[in-house]
Amino acid sequence: MRKKICIILWIGFMVYPVPVYGESDISLDSLERETREQFDTNFSIEEVIEGFQNGEIKETLGAVIKQQWKKAFQEEEELRQLFIQMIFIGFMTAVFSNFSKAFVEQYVGTTGFYIAYMMMCGLMIRQFLIMFELAKGAMENILTFMKVLIPTYSLALVAVSGLTTSMATYELFFFLIAAVQWGMITIVLPCVKVGMVLKLLNFLSSEDLFSGFVELLESLIKLLLKGAIMIVLLFNIFQSMLLPAIDSVKSNVIQKGLGFLPGVGQVLGMVANTAIGSGIILKNAIGAAGMVVICVIAFLPVLKIMIYIGSFLLAGALLQPVTDQRLYRALKGVAESGKLLLQAVLTSVVLFLLTIAIVSVTTNVNYYIG
Repeated sequence: MRKKICIILWIGFMVYPVPVYGESDISLDSLERETREQFDTNFSIEEVIEGFQNGEIKETLGAVIKQQWKKAFQEEEELRQLFIQMIFIGFMTAVFSNFSKAFVEQYVGTTGFYIAYMMMCGLMIRQFLIMFELAKGAMENILTFMKVLIPTYSLALVAVSGLTTSMATYELFFFLIAAVQWGMITIVLPCVKVGMVLKLLNFLSSEDLFSGFVELLESLIKLLLKGAIMIVLLFNIFQSMLLPAIDSVKSNVIQKGLGFLPGVGQVLGMVANTAIGSGIILKNAIGAAGMVVICVIAFLPVLKIMIYIGSFLLAGALLQPVTDQRLYRALKGVAESGKLLLQAVLTSVVLFLLTIAIVSVTTNVNYYIG
């Protein structure tokens, strides 16, 4: 009877093997090539993964942060010149506004104000378009990297969790890519641009014409961004509650069955448990390295957008006491549109970071159960 049980367990083990991949079986060449195309040649995702596997978390993160911080202010001179131009034109607007009050012919000052306002609008639109391209470029670079990361990360998931969880995670990531590409880049960013143009047109007139529509548009954008995070978070929670447990039951049956094999059962069980533990370390290292790369991709664009927003707010604060209030409101309005661009980029980053973090944590169940 015991021989029959052993034979059945052995056949089951051969028919349903537990897939285990070493580091050499999971190719990181495509990841390395993609990161080197997006960053300088000194950045290596393989070194980041190796550092995480060796437990050198602080050293690895410190090296990445130090490397990226050096690139943070390469366009500082251009930003300073644009800021000085805004201040100069703002004071010109104040001069024309005071002329309109000093002379009977107010059309002289009014005409001068419109000329100065249009010049200022040109500068504001120029800076906003820079912020727009920074936000769009950051999202596109994140999507490009995720398309390369997904196959490698899914293969690591198969090794330690199972095919069910890996396929579901694969589909979830591509759903996120489609959502960011269609929802964020195609809808949210153009809507922010439309809202910014309407603000400038609204402040050009002495009457309030478009503020209601702009407020409605911005409210919908903020609601869409918050709703995206909520939907992805709930979907991740429900998926992580079920799929890893299903795969863990299948894997646990095989591991427990190996323990009943006479002579070598205990050894095989220990080997399988060790292999799964090693696979989990590699899987989590790949996930953590992917999170680091996503943050690195977004770091410089986010920092530059924040600097541009700060320049608008600072220019508005300096010009408010001396210039026409419409110009101050225009500067503040463009800064608010920049904040929406920043929020869209951060939302895209958070969507992928949340998904990777939740999947990495919940797919460790095989090791703890085994």
